[in-house]
Amino acid sequence: MRKKYYAVIGMLTLGMALTGCGSGNEDKSGQTDSSGQTQSADQDAGQDGEQAEEGRSFEYEVRDLADPVYRSAAQDFSGGDGSEESPYQISTAEELQLLSDMLADEDKKYDYKGKNFVLTADIDLNDVTDFDNWSTSRPQYDWRPIGETYAFSGVFDGDGHTIRGMYINTNVEDDLYPDRGLFGELNGTVKNVNMEDAYVEVSGNPSYTGIVAGATLKAVIENCNVSGNITGYDGDYGGIVGDAGVSTVKDCVFSGKISAAKDKSAFRAGGIAGYNTGYMVIEDDDVDKFDGIVNCDSKGEISNTSSDSISFNVGGIAGTNSGKVSGCVSEMEIKVTNEGDAKVGGIAGSIVDWNMMSDCRNNGAVSSDNGFAGGIAGNVLSQDSRYKVVIDKCVNNAEVICTSGFAGIAGGITVDSGDVTVSGCVNEQDLDGDECAGIIYNLRMMSGTAAINDNTNKGNIKTSGLYGAGVIGYVSNMGDNWAVNVEGCTNTGDIDAKSNAGGIVCFTYYPFEKNDDGNDNQTSFNIKNCKNSGNITSKSINGFIGGIMAVDGLTGTKVVVSGCDNTGNLSFTDGGVVDKDEISNYVNDDGEISKGFTLSVMAGGIIGRIGQSVFLSTDVDTPDASKINSENALVQINDCSSTGKLSYAQPVKGDDVTDEQYNKIMESYRKVSLGGILGDCSCKGSYSVSFSNCTHNAERGVGNTDLPDIK
Repeated sequence: MRKKYYAVIGMLTLGMALTGCGSGNEDKSGQTDSSGQTQSADQDAGQDGEQAEEGRSFEYEVRDLADPVYRSAAQDFSGGDGSEESPYQISTAEELQLLSDMLADEDKKYDYKGKNFVLTADIDLNDVTDFDNWSTSRPQYDWRPIGETYAFSGVFDGDGHTIRGMYINTNVEDDLYPDRGLFGELNGTVKNVNMEDAYVEVSGNPSYTGIVAGATLKAVIENCNVSGNITGYDGDYGGIVGDAGVSTVKDCVFSGKISAAKDKSAFRAGGIAGYNTGYMVIEDDDVDKFDGIVNCDSKGEISNTSSDSISFNVGGIAGTNSGKVSGCVSEMEIKVTNEGDAKVGGIAGSIVDWNMMSDCRNNGAVSSDNGFAGGIAGNVLSQDSRYKVVIDKCVNNAEVICTSGFAGIAGGITVDSGDVTVSGCVNEQDLDGDECAGIIYNLRMMSGTAAINDNTNKGNIKTSGLYGAGVIGYVSNMGDNWAVNVEGCTNTGDIDAKSNAGGIVCFTYYPFEKNDDGNDNQTSFNIKNCKNSGNITSKSINGFIGGIMAVDGLTGTKVVVSGCDNTGNLSFTDGGVVDKDEISNYVNDDGEISKGFTLSVMAGGIIGRIGQSVFLSTDVDTPDASKINSENALVQINDCSSTGKLSYAQPVKGDDVTDEQYNKIMESYRKVSLGGILGDCSCKGSYSVSFSNCTHNAERGVGNTDLPDIK
């Protein structure tokens, strides 16, 4: 049988030990204490496996709070003997308090181990009339989690009843007991419980905080409908569970608000779970018995008043996911401001290593003023070759905004090692911002494979920055042993770009022909059977457009584009104005216009530009014609067709420019390279291109008239 592994159940490594979950031990008393309230950020392994910025540090915030007031517990339960056939019956708040007290008592902690409990009536823990003011005016009673000290390992059946008015407002000052919720640490089952008007605010040392449970290991939470508000500081915060480790959270709904309140925090939050993981570092075949987060919905909002956090991961379902998520729907509105490195996603803020996400849908607006944002995942990191990352059949149908790049499915994907697959996903929403793409904004390859298959962008794309694409905005090669395969992807949305745009891929880049050892790169990039029917426009006179790919700048990487079809029109809509102010920026000491000045436009029905995307004038680029139609070419374009129209706008002569000056500039510095298949190729160094069985309806297959046309 295949071995399973379990990575730390999500506990932030800011001086915190496991809560006993790693070993499955219900007694937490043998764990390591923290080293104090002030903790260096570089001790954080990073909630995404990334190293925090060196030298940054922060302090946990311990608020000045009144002592908690707990209600007096009942002497016994209403009935039952705790067996499956006759569970202990709980009908009052006092009896629920009794269960909490029992699991906090050293002498009684094992008396109720593995027992069964059932609610027989709705329970009001507090009068909720003034619920909206509980952040400043506390109700009568606090709640101490069931299993805060010793984990709950039995079965708790709400039988459809409702618990109202749970109030938790506390500091975590002891790392041994960081779990907060109706249940603290859960190793058993909670099902059929409704919770209304729950208020949870937890500060101090990092905590696991959720309304149903703080942390779970090999646990089940099923059919729970929860509403309430959560305010977090440092730790994992979820509408249902703070930290879900190798567990099943199924058919649950959260409605409410989650907010981050502390600057320079380490914060993860999700509408269902702050952190979800599904693998173990120790061999354990029980892992396959648990399904992760299944068929759960979240509604409400996640926001922050925090800033400059060490790490900040927020998702509509999970803040960070390293497990299974399927069939979930988020309608959470997520709005993050003043967080420099936020990872924000409609389903998961960040995905780290092992991930199986399928059939999820985001209907909630996602915005962040920095970092990565995606309709499904903000950022994906694959750094362990033992595990696979899969995002399958997920749909975004909501607005996504981020000033530093975003996408309908995943804002950023980094493959340091391992395999990443994004397949069958659909973006249905129009996207409008600085730089964006329908499926993935930035794909960064170090070592491993990325399969981007059968994805569809239906939304219109509008950009004010450098990159816009129907599928992938920017691919950067940072390693020398990787493969990217983009197959069966479709773009039907129009793309309106300020600068560069591609129907499938906008921009790829790697400037070195050899690796650090002087050897050839073992890298490949394939685009196969992809289709673009969206019209693509650029407002830049120095822009690049490709019906399939705008720019291939992967020096030393084998690139094959095959079986692709473009039917969209490609157009440069703004020719610019030639005036003295513009020209003066490029006049050298001799009064001549420098080679840096250009009025170039390049577009190809399949690829706009092969080679580094320099701004070309007739003086700058002197390509080697022998590199066109060459054998064993670095770039191969096979069995592709383009029927879209190619057009451009002429530059306008400014009032302060004479006809003679204008004509000279147009003759010397205007370069139009519009081709039915390829716009232009630098044809220098390793760059070469071949064509096989390609068709188009343009005047030339290769737009640059200094180069041979397609044979």
